Amino acid sequence: CGKRFSRMDERRNHFQKVHLKKKVSTTISFESDVCGKSFSRKCALVEHKRIHLDDSDEKKYPYS
Repeated sequence: CGKRFSRMDERRNHFQKVHLKKKVSTTISFESDVCGKSFSRKCALVEHKRIHLDDSDEKKYPYS
């Protein structure tokens, strides 16, 4: 169909849902309590949270 995706899992989900007419199972979502952005992996959320911290917060909570 020509649609492009930056991640292979997004392409796979699109193909199954649109072209094969299969119901795509939803994955567990981890959501940022600061901005609402969702991630399929907890480690990605943890990494994302760092953009919301300033230097002093990062020293107090290095793994939050």
